[in-house]
Formats: sequence, structure tokens, C-alpha cells
Amino acid sequence: MIKVKKELITMREREILKFMKDGLTGKEASKRFFLSQSTIKTHLRSAYKKLEANDRLQAISKAIEQGYFELE
Repeated sequence: MIKVKKELITMREREILKFMKDGLTGKEASKRFFLSQSTIKTHLRSAYKKLEANDRLQAISKAIEQGYFELE
């Protein structure tokens, strides 16, 4: 059986997930990063796919489990 290496989430995806973990909304994150809400959603969708998550909570949980950031 061949094991496929998981894609790493990007620094921007990690930053956005970390802000979401801290309670920011997509709108607040878009203001913080000077990006459109659509771009924030695109980064989140990409992170969900890479982390094999269905929503923000699951993505944040998996990112913590995989060592992308710590629960503070």
C-alpha cells in the first residue's frame, strides 16, 4: 500500500486558522490581513482540504494535533 504524503498548509493558511482559533470572524480576518472575505474563504477551504477537515473547528483541532500551532 502506497502512503500519500499530506500537503502542508501554507503560512497564510496557518495564520488565518490561528486567528479563527482566537475567535476572529472571516470579516475580521479579512480586515487584519487586508484581504477580501472571498480570499480568506479560499485560504480556509484550502486548509480544510489539506487537513481533511469539514469545518473550522475540525481544521483547528487537526492543525493543533499536527503541530502547526499550539493551544494557548
